[in-house]
Amino acid sequence: MISHLNYLRATNQGNTLISSLNTNTMVLVSGVKFRVDIFGAQITYCQRYSNDIGNVKREMCGFENPIIQGGFLRASDDGTPMADITCKPAVPSPTPVKGFFAGCTPFEGSFFTFLLITWLSTKLDTVKVWNPSLIDYNNLERLNSNTLICPCSTTLIPYHTFISLSPSLHQVCSSDFVSDRWISVLKNSTFSKTFLSINSVTDWRYRASSQFQLLSNLCQLANRTIDDAIRRFIYQSFAVSNLLSEDNFNAYFNRTFTQLLQSTTSYFSVLVETERLLLQVDQPSTALIKDVQYIVNSNIRANVTLNVTTNKYSSHLTLHLTEIRNMYFNSITCICGTNPDCQTPSVIIQKKETSGEFYLAYVVPGSIASCYAIDSLLRSTLECLYTDVDCFTILMNYVKEAYLTNTNTSLWADVHPLVHNSASSQYTPNTSVGMILKKLMIEQWNPISTYENFYKLCAPKYCTYSQNIRKETILTLTIKMISVIAGLTVALKLITPLLVKIIFKLLSIIIKQHENRQEEQQRDFGSNVDRMTAKRLGQWTTRLYIIMLISSVALLAVYNIVQVPTLTNTFNRPSFELYNQLKHDHANKLSCSCSIIASTFNSFVNIEAVFHEICLSPFVSDQWRINLTAGLVPDLSTYAQNDYRRFLSAHLQFLQGLCQLSIESVNNSIKQFLSSLFITAELLSEKNFHERLNLLINESRLNTPSVFARIFSLIRSVNDGNAFISTYGTNFKYINPWERHVFIYALTEAVFYDDECSCGLYSNCTSQARFIKTNSFETISIEGLKIGCTPSESLLVSTLECFYNQSCIDLIEEYTNYTSNVTHLSSITSRFAVNTSITELVHNLFIEKWATTANYSLYFKQCSPLLCSYTFTENFNVFHTITLLLSLQGGLTIILKWICPTIIRIIDKLYKYRKTRRNVIQPVDSLEMEPTECSKTNALRY
Repeated sequence: MISHLNYLRATNQGNTLISSLNTNTMVLVSGVKFRVDIFGAQITYCQRYSNDIGNVKREMCGFENPIIQGGFLRASDDGTPMADITCKPAVPSPTPVKGFFAGCTPFEGSFFTFLLITWLSTKLDTVKVWNPSLIDYNNLERLNSNTLICPCSTTLIPYHTFISLSPSLHQVCSSDFVSDRWISVLKNSTFSKTFLSINSVTDWRYRASSQFQLLSNLCQLANRTIDDAIRRFIYQSFAVSNLLSEDNFNAYFNRTFTQLLQSTTSYFSVLVETERLLLQVDQPSTALIKDVQYIVNSNIRANVTLNVTTNKYSSHLTLHLTEIRNMYFNSITCICGTNPDCQTPSVIIQKKETSGEFYLAYVVPGSIASCYAIDSLLRSTLECLYTDVDCFTILMNYVKEAYLTNTNTSLWADVHPLVHNSASSQYTPNTSVGMILKKLMIEQWNPISTYENFYKLCAPKYCTYSQNIRKETILTLTIKMISVIAGLTVALKLITPLLVKIIFKLLSIIIKQHENRQEEQQRDFGSNVDRMTAKRLGQWTTRLYIIMLISSVALLAVYNIVQVPTLTNTFNRPSFELYNQLKHDHANKLSCSCSIIASTFNSFVNIEAVFHEICLSPFVSDQWRINLTAGLVPDLSTYAQNDYRRFLSAHLQFLQGLCQLSIESVNNSIKQFLSSLFITAELLSEKNFHERLNLLINESRLNTPSVFARIFSLIRSVNDGNAFISTYGTNFKYINPWERHVFIYALTEAVFYDDECSCGLYSNCTSQARFIKTNSFETISIEGLKIGCTPSESLLVSTLECFYNQSCIDLIEEYTNYTSNVTHLSSITSRFAVNTSITELVHNLFIEKWATTANYSLYFKQCSPLLCSYTFTENFNVFHTITLLLSLQGGLTIILKWICPTIIRIIDKLYKYRKTRRNVIQPVDSLEMEPTECSKTNALRY
């Protein structure tokens, strides 16, 4: 076929046939007055290689076959052929049309255009690699990272099979300062273990043993909490459908470790802060110093009265809130119940040998004395425990002096100080213990994840990737070209007879074609074949040709009708607009693979929680509480036990603390969720995206309140079971039934509330909150508020009705001698009823609603699909089928015209050979008769 095309090209070029398109030859007209000369000129095409005018390759149509890039030029207005314009340097470069060419004749350009388009057209092909090794996978991932997919044979892989965690804690947790020996030394470093006054209690050495014991316990608790969290994590399974690349694997598990740290530390932090809040609100009575037999307790005071009738004294014991004293001036600094930040620096108290008086010897840097041991420890730093600081040596000298004096021994073993190394520790020496504890005292998680083990456990049986390949090979391209030319030949054969019928007579054409056919048949069977034999073989060739042509066309027609082709259209790096259009047109048939399969939620999701108005109002601010309670008597025991002024400060602190803990818990939950990974190998549709996202968000919403509720309920149950005595004197009171007052054991008695509810049996006994007028028994009820065994329990059963009522707010300000312009809450914007209990609000974490915004276009951007495709079945097309059959029939005609004569010639030779072999060899005596028979046979044969 190619030789045929070259022949046509050569004959056309040799005959110098002129195209009416003026693309190979132009006619020049030159005239002067009455003389007109006409010239013919071959058109020359120029191929420019640079802006240099001289750097041009010229090819003339009469001698060569120039082919140039097709494009659009301005219209010629001077009669110059379009091809010649390419040789003019002044003409701007044409606008190229990719894949199209121009030449001396349309055939030249169209042939090469068709050839180029057919050859350059590509299709997406899927390649499958079986049982790839890790090295094979790495090579495939490097070359085909965008389309490589390796399904795992194991979809659930336990974390412990390829991950290990070895967290390291702050060095204090492994130091001498949390050892039993050091704590024992501190216990023996006080001046007296039998009796202490209120002044000597403030000495650092008396508090140090309990604080270091607490620090040791916290280290152990942190270690157990971490071990439990790691154990729960590593025995979970990683659900994976397709193998992750090493980069995605590392990114995923780095994010997972960060989430594990956040979830573990936030849970522990909420536990610590909730326990501290309940301590602050309920103010349980403490012994202040451990391991001391007798101590002056400032929380309990005795009122001694004389019975005039019996002339005997009796005492009445009352509880008072803990006070923190300033040792510089020996005065009260603050009261713990009304000031959550009540504290003072820790000091060393020494006794004068001459007078026996106590005096301030040293202020310990970084050490704080607060209401409770946990508060003192968390507000303090560890700076005096480090080497190269003066206070470490000073403290050790005071401890050593007291220890050697009290134990009457000369044995002393030095403790090793902490050593700060900024390269290995994230905490500075002046970091508070509270900040260290917030991070569970963890220095480093030290995670180790082995990708090789993960790959072995995933064990992909095969990997697939897509690549663009040529649609046509050299063979198929040749066949297609033959089919096209043959199809054109058939089409022209349908048209040519009509044109020829007008010019020539049909009979002469038939005769001429018949003669030509006979000549062709004779040529097909060789020059040594006579006309009769050629005619006979030609008939058999024609019959074979017709049978094979009809059979082939019929089979192709049936196959083309029955076969429903499935086609795939692909789009590289589609834009968001194109994707939406494709999704609209093809719906679920569209598939887009993500180039980034794991993205954090915060890349395309924003979540905010809207809290109850009370948590955003002045009623939970420090300023309003301080101003409101500033007019009250500092010693709240002055007020009657059922006067709400005893509870007011505690209730406001508790309400503020609950709001802060709720907001912190919700924000931690949102932060953890938004920092987690959203894994999608395939781009989700907008509908599926929002459905899946809403499912995950709702799951997180339900989980957040339950976590806080478990912690809160646990601490309340422990406090209730231990029956701690509140220094507010609201759940238990001391009684002294004896007349003599020498080390008499004071009994405790439970306080009763409404319906004879005993605080010794129930912690939630309550009564209506009231103000009691001074010098009067008249009471004024406060709407929605309760008093009870402890401030915390009584507030939980209260409601916020008073804060919705301006008159109730004014009443509170009246009895606290405070005036402000604060306004009541609005019930319009809340989903909670006005009489909803605080307990119900806490269970919902004071959340009014969740505001979630998900941006699908940002998710599309994060996914960044490199390839989108959809498959479809092509409908039956009669015109396409007819065209295909005509083109195939043309190709078959050419092939069968070449094959059929050859087949007949081979069959004929085989027939002759077989017939010759069937001739029987006769004896010698019969040879005389043979020539006659042979001649007859030959006559018949030829």
